[in-house]
Amino acid sequence: MSRFLFLIIGLLLFGCSKEVNNNKALGGKWAPVDFSLFDYNGLKTKPPCSGTVQFTSDGKKSTTGTYDINLLFDYNGSPHNFIEKGTYRIENVNKIQLLSETAEQTEATLVYSTKDDLILDVPNKNYFGYYIVLKK
Repeated sequence: MSRFLFLIIGLLLFGCSKEVNNNKALGGKWAPVDFSLFDYNGLKTKPPCSGTVQFTSDGKKSTTGTYDINLLFDYNGSPHNFIEKGTYRIENVNKIQLLSETAEQTEATLVYSTKDDLILDVPNKNYFGYYIVLKK
């Protein structure tokens, strides 16, 4: 019985560590190096994009924190922006639940992360989908 208990505890510890590690990888200020935009018809464009994305963790072993997204781009000759602040929670290893200050909830996917590279997929945000490659 005690072996079974240790197995369950071990699985819980190792299962949670992936989300915590992803939260550590998110931390910091990021700049877009590649930006793809998908409109409501699913058409992909690659407009120039500037700005920053910043994630700040709530602590060493946390899966939550705050975010500040400030991205500016042109779409069909008109300036647009993706500007939002709020809190986040990492779920299911690579899913990030964003909750804006205006209580708008968005699920983003952490596609790839290293110490200096981050790729986020943010579908269905203000009639657009965003695929953002970021560098520290």
